[in-house]
Amino acid sequence: MTKLARAPLQEAIFEIRWELDIDPGTNQMLDIGFSMAQGKLESIVKSRFPHHVRKLPLNFPDLVLQYQAIHQYWTGPENTWPVIQLGPGIFTINDTDLNYDWQNTYLPLIKEGLEWIYKAYDGKIKLNFANLRYIDSVKLKDYGFDGKWQEFIAENFNFSFLNTIHKGNLKGIQFDQLFELEDKSTLHFTMSSGKYRYTDQDALIWQTAVFKNDKFDKKTLLEWLDLAHGITSDSFKNLTKPVFYETFK
Repeated sequence: MTKLARAPLQEAIFEIRWELDIDPGTNQMLDIGFSMAQGKLESIVKSRFPHHVRKLPLNFPDLVLQYQAIHQYWTGPENTWPVIQLGPGIFTINDTDLNYDWQNTYLPLIKEGLEWIYKAYDGKIKLNFANLRYIDSVKLKDYGFDGKWQEFIAENFNFSFLNTIHKGNLKGIQFDQLFELEDKSTLHFTMSSGKYRYTDQDALIWQTAVFKNDKFDKKTLLEWLDLAHGITSDSFKNLTKPVFYETFK
């Protein structure tokens, strides 16, 4: 899929998780190698991602926050994208439309990121989850939105809904749907009314994600990633009606 000049993409997120260890003393699930891996990763990525942000106070115990990102490594100060994130059992690579190009920038960064995280953990991680997620959004005022949600969705997207709960004016929307795919991955689609990123302008926000709980190595993960990207790309094109899609070119 050729990059759209005015794509509604707000954020692309690639996430992996791995098996945690069991602390024999407390029987608690922990990422025992996390503290050492964090230091190694910071050193590995410093030339590319020099701006480190810790999301929690220094005195907060890291190990109790399983699968929550704690450390961020930004390309530059003041939220200069892309950013990579690390927490106990979790690693993400996030970018926005400003830099995003699947073939030329994002996929190569994911491949590098996998090498970095394996190196930081000395190859001792057992991946058990992967997720590729896209957050898209449009400002409603740009499309002449008049408050009629059913008409707006039907005009711009290839699905519709009925508001049968109450006869009053519909002030907002929220959809959440899950689809099982042939390879046992899950396609997760959500749509809601909200606010445009960094502004207070009314917006329509939709997220498309493909995730899978499975045992991966680097090879099988990249194969799955190619599949997941194809599904998210096709879903975006199939979801939007031609006239609406043309506004992104």
